[in-house]
Amino acid sequence: MKNLYIICVILFCAAGRAYAVLDMVFVVDESYFMEDEHTWIAGMVTDMDTKLTAAGQIRNMYALVGFGAGIPDGGPESQMYSVGGTDWGTAEELAAATGKLVTSGVWEDGWEAINFSLKNYYFHSDAATHMIMVTDEDRDPIDTNLTYDRMLNSLTEKKVTLNVVVDCGFHDGTGARALGVDAKGNAYVADGSGGYIMNPGGIIVSPYCNTDTCYVELAWATGGAAWDINQLRSIELIAKSFNSAFIDYQVSDMASVPVPSAFLLAGIGIGLVRSLRKRKIL
Repeated sequence: MKNLYIICVILFCAAGRAYAVLDMVFVVDESYFMEDEHTWIAGMVTDMDTKLTAAGQIRNMYALVGFGAGIPDGGPESQMYSVGGTDWGTAEELAAATGKLVTSGVWEDGWEAINFSLKNYYFHSDAATHMIMVTDEDRDPIDTNLTYDRMLNSLTEKKVTLNVVVDCGFHDGTGARALGVDAKGNAYVADGSGGYIMNPGGIIVSPYCNTDTCYVELAWATGGAAWDINQLRSIELIAKSFNSAFIDYQVSDMASVPVPSAFLLAGIGIGLVRSLRKRKIL
């Protein structure tokens, strides 16, 4: 029975682990006034990757899609950018690739960009799959065939968690302005010293046009979070709080997702235990 106990402990620990690999696609608005956000992504992703690695992520892969720049010249609405010479690259390669993003766009359909990304990227079966969309505009429909239900179904089918940084205000339960709110209603509030606190009761208070129904609610429905881009654009101390909360949320969210291979391992282990019992080794 001692051997059975050891096997059960090992399987229990394995089943409780988080994904050790990550596929993350950045879907980024290429319209006017987005240059600072492009720069923010470049710095943020390397800091986030360092924390993910420290938390036990053994392989983090990143991809980059720009949207909104093609309509004036008749080009495609969304486009894939090479990251380190291929579709997926390291955090450092993603940071370098953001330098290729432009700011000439005038018509932004975030749903089209999400749909484009889901169709054009191969997500690894052993990876947690996340998408981060960053835009300061509401949705300007280009593909009128896309609906909320269709978008949610597509994200769910690919097991993609959507996070958005958009033009939408949030408050916590006390009415304090929040940096962002996650799907559980947790509001992340700047603490006045470059950090943040987490309070319950997060709500939407001031969405720009259809940003709440198209982007925020979609992100929450996938289990992700929504963040106020105006807080990122605020004074340096608030922006520092935003960056810290955003990164910590991504890392903690990764730590809460079980590994499929762990459950496969558990199944194999159960079979092994039964076999050993039959052979009277245990």
